[in-house]
Amino acid sequence: LFGSNCCLMGLRDDNVIDSGDDESWSGTESDVGNGDSSTGVTGRWSSKAKCRLAQIVLWVFGGVCVAVTVSVVTSDSSSPPMSPPMCKSGLNRAAAIARGEGERCFCLFTGSCLELWSCGNYSSMEQCQHASCEDRQSLEITSEAASFFNMRDHADVLTIPVPFYHDISALKHCRQQPEVFLAALLESGRRAFVGSAAGGLTHPSPQLQCVHLPRTISVAWLHIHSFIGSVAGEQLPSAPPIAVCVNASMPVLEAARRLLEETP
Repeated sequence: LFGSNCCLMGLRDDNVIDSGDDESWSGTESDVGNGDSSTGVTGRWSSKAKCRLAQIVLWVFGGVCVAVTVSVVTSDSSSPPMSPPMCKSGLNRAAAIARGEGERCFCLFTGSCLELWSCGNYSSMEQCQHASCEDRQSLEITSEAASFFNMRDHADVLTIPVPFYHDISALKHCRQQPEVFLAALLESGRRAFVGSAAGGLTHPSPQLQCVHLPRTISVAWLHIHSFIGSVAGEQLPSAPPIAVCVNASMPVLEAARRLLEETP
């Protein structure tokens, strides 16, 4: 069917060059065709995109094969290329802050939203946090997470993401590699629990880490509970549809994957 003259042009990944900077490059494919660079295949690629060969479709016209390539371009973003509709609300921090005082306190614990609490009237952010949010302050703030005590139970350490996610479902569906980010949150929670001595001298490390599922959250900002035994008033530990929980002795990446597997 293809005939003796039919041939397949070899296309390899090393034909795509990443210059490592923000400039584009143009190249000439001299090894295709008759070897004359003026009649070769030229192209321009941006180093900000990663291009890979997705498909080769062959047509046969009079014994001559033509290769057509289709490239998939992905950007370096924390959000998937095709975000589901839930991400519009799941990533809307402004709407959450407008919802209530709890969300505004959570924002303050990340080191943001100082203007909502007139923190300029205090000598430090910690003083503003104490005065505004039930005598609590951040136990730890990193670029990824902030930890602080549960308002009703100081044996329960809460850890929230600094970049806003409404709940664990929003994190699962609206971020690339959510398990890696969630693992960092779990690690921060464990570290803050130990550093704050929330478990006392006899229980320096948390026993459990739990996250409420979307329909049972009390504050519309993803938060992880790190605690020993149980948390009064929070129905923790629990199983779906109330919450997802893991043993805090489990490696953080494995724990993150387990939590996400049980999250709708």
